[in-house]
Amino acid sequence: MSGTLFICDGDCPKVDLNYIENYRCAILRKRFFVNQLLTWKLSILSIVFVIAIDVGMVFFAIVMLVSFHATHAARARRAAGDGGKRPLLFPFWMKDVDFGASPIYEIAFMFCNVSVCGYVNIQTQIVWVRHIATKVDIIIWCIEDLLVDVHPTTNREEKEHFALGIKQRMRHIIRQHQSMFSLMDDYAKVHKKFLMYEQKICSLVVCLTAYCTAEKLDEGELQLILILLLIATVVVHFIPCYLCTFIADKVDGLPQQFE
Repeated sequence: MSGTLFICDGDCPKVDLNYIENYRCAILRKRFFVNQLLTWKLSILSIVFVIAIDVGMVFFAIVMLVSFHATHAARARRAAGDGGKRPLLFPFWMKDVDFGASPIYEIAFMFCNVSVCGYVNIQTQIVWVRHIATKVDIIIWCIEDLLVDVHPTTNREEKEHFALGIKQRMRHIIRQHQSMFSLMDDYAKVHKKFLMYEQKICSLVVCLTAYCTAEKLDEGELQLILILLLIATVVVHFIPCYLCTFIADKVDGLPQQFE
């Protein structure tokens, strides 16, 4: 690999793209675009997953409500309103409040369906972590290129030329390193407390949802909404853990490039 490393200021993907485009090495450009393509595919996959979970839960909630009215409407008219309790997407409880009565039921039902659409947002975390990982890759590529086309010489002019080239390349490595730390600080400011809260809450949700699903199965009832919620919670709980482990291993492995 050979080429001239150019100065890169800023932390946005567009700046990284310009940096790689100016780099005169097709191999590194290919590596960079392979990383970006993988980020794009993961983003699309996360969006499809979230939409599928949201649509599935809302769909099953509507089916449950329609089924309730179809099976209990006649009984409700005969029993003067004692037709059973209308189903909600999530169970609610409040002292002295009947969530099966109108208009409280309608408000709670709409709140469930609207809130589930904002249940999870993992796409931004994927893009952010992948961008930090790309920064690490750029630093590694710069380190690998540090002594390319540099060889021992007794000529004074060549020595000065090689020394100047190494200084410029080290300057670019340091700038990329600072850019990586800046990205990590920004990511921590946005997601640190959120991730800590998510890890504490998701563990309880996974356990309670699995317990409720098992209880319903023992009673002979298949709760598709609870199963969807369980799958979504496990995946949403796993992805941030994996992303943090991935970026930690990536950054921790960076000092080995200097050995």
